[in-house]
Amino acid sequence: MQQQETQNLYNELANMNLQRKANEQDGAGDSGENVVDKTKLIINYIPQFATEQELATIFSEVGLIENIRIMRDFRTGYSFGFGFVKYSDPEHAAKAITLFNGMKMRNKRLKVSYSRPPGQDMKDSNLYITNLPKDVTEKDMDRIFGEFGEIIQRTILKDKITGMPRGVGFVRYSKTEEAQSAIAALNGKQLDNALLPLSIRVAEDHGKQKAHYLEHANYMCPFSNGGKRRFDSPELNQYERNKLFLENY
Repeated sequence: MQQQETQNLYNELANMNLQRKANEQDGAGDSGENVVDKTKLIINYIPQFATEQELATIFSEVGLIENIRIMRDFRTGYSFGFGFVKYSDPEHAAKAITLFNGMKMRNKRLKVSYSRPPGQDMKDSNLYITNLPKDVTEKDMDRIFGEFGEIIQRTILKDKITGMPRGVGFVRYSKTEEAQSAIAALNGKQLDNALLPLSIRVAEDHGKQKAHYLEHANYMCPFSNGGKRRFDSPELNQYERNKLFLENY
């Protein structure tokens, strides 16, 4: 059971990294700059089991769609909960924002906005948050973090078996300064029903630190009879690598 839980969390963290890379590739959010493609929209808060065909049925009501896709894990097909719609006419895209932003789809309300090309204003805008209350909800995340700026995506990591939050989450803002404001105001704050104060840092920095550690550090581990083993040591099985990975995440 412990091995399975460790593997599940490892997979969730890997999925979040894939989601971050997908966001950086395709862009996200609203922008008034003239570099924004006014025909391309990002759709956030897509229900987990929604399909491209369902989205096409909705968004084709306002005009011709050139391309539509939901971002998924390429191995498992797990939906990251956001996707992109590209129209042939900017007027149709603008109309789609007016009509479908806030529209209820199953248990979610879609957030529709122009897709922002990656740039410096989104650098360090993704936050890694720990010590969240075990009963935290997505509405709580919107309430706590929403006052500091536009939330592009937020995720709460949950136990695969119980479905309960693990106390860890991610929030991506549309701008760097919004993320910095959230860190300044909330890092170290004690939330109701939380055992420890919030710990908030930039997710990209956290990932770089982890990668650096994995690449360069030797680790004294309990399986090694006192010797030093690297994370990539062939002597370690996959479970042992995952366990060490998570202990230092």
